[in-house]
Amino acid sequence: EMLRSLVGSEMCIRDRNRTFFYSYVQKKYWDVDLFASYQFRQIPNILLATPSCAIALYVLLASKSGQQRVMTTERIHLFLTLIVGVTFAHIQITTRLLMSACPIMYLGIAEILEGSSIIELKVAMVAYLALFSVVGVGLHCNWYPWT
Repeated sequence: EMLRSLVGSEMCIRDRNRTFFYSYVQKKYWDVDLFASYQFRQIPNILLATPSCAIALYVLLASKSGQQRVMTTERIHLFLTLIVGVTFAHIQITTRLLMSACPIMYLGIAEILEGSSIIELKVAMVAYLALFSVVGVGLHCNWYPWT
């Protein structure tokens, strides 16, 4: 019954006899599109995602851990995840996406903490990780756009 009511509706986007319900829902209700989350009201979320994107760029461009042949797949995965997170996905999930899906991020963080001679950078990295782990979990569980 429900399928019959949807056949003539705008939800049925047909392309060569296939119906794409999910892409319709993403576009209409979640506003998922190329650079759609870059709005003035999203500036706090963009600022929250900036450190994880910077760490990802460090891992991709300057990290020594990614130069081994074994890490090539992880670097490609990190690159593609970063591109999707920055362009198509909502910017507020980029930190969660990168930190949960890309273990090579943690190798880059360890490399920064171990190899950097700049004390302020180490303190900033530890403070960011502590805030992300403690405050971020509490805020996210209470529906605040932390991650």
